[in-house]
Amino acid sequence: MAPRITDATTKAGIVIVGYIAVFMLGLTSALLVGGVGGTIASVALALAVVLFCARTFRAPGEPIAPPRPWWKLTGGRTSGLVVGGLCVLQVVGQLASARVSDGAGWSLPAALLSAVLAAAFVHSALRQPARRASPDA
Repeated sequence: MAPRITDATTKAGIVIVGYIAVFMLGLTSALLVGGVGGTIASVALALAVVLFCARTFRAPGEPIAPPRPWWKLTGGRTSGLVVGGLCVLQVVGQLASARVSDGAGWSLPAALLSAVLAAAFVHSALRQPARRASPDA
């Protein structure tokens, strides 16, 4: 069975370390390899981090043992919409930076990945039922 991560602090740590690793790999490979090679490496690592998190993170009350359905990327509708919205903001930032920088072509693959991830997270959120307030609250 694949590991399941349920602790919020551990999840946050993994996301932060993954984000830093993608940034550092992109920066290092852009300096060493330059251009397309660095972009491909960064995009591939970013996709790997997102897939790892989507497959191993579990929300409170979500079953731990069975694997998630292929389309389910988060534990609930709200988290899927929030992450999807953050991906949309990432697209906007990447396209804006591509427009003002000389290396405009290198931001486009990252923007495309962010757009695909935004669509996937929103799709995942909309397929999940909305959580109802507990009658005890």
